[in-house]
Amino acid sequence: MIAIAIAYVESDLTWAEVAEISYQILQGKTFNTVVSELDLSQRVSPHLSTLITIIDQEAIILNRHSQHKK
Repeated sequence: MIAIAIAYVESDLTWAEVAEISYQILQGKTFNTVVSELDLSQRVSPHLSTLITIIDQEAIILNRHSQHKK
């Protein structure tokens, strides 16, 4: 629980950016690779990977698919 709180406080990301990181991890990329490719290294807490593991991945995928259908 502490790591989750630290991840939230130390990261300067929008929910869309967190969702994008989560989505790309679900596509098989590593956390560090995604953060580097999105050029978010300076804004991401190292604890964010812990937070991402508890995010509802199914909701991320459904949201992503519904956005692309619009």
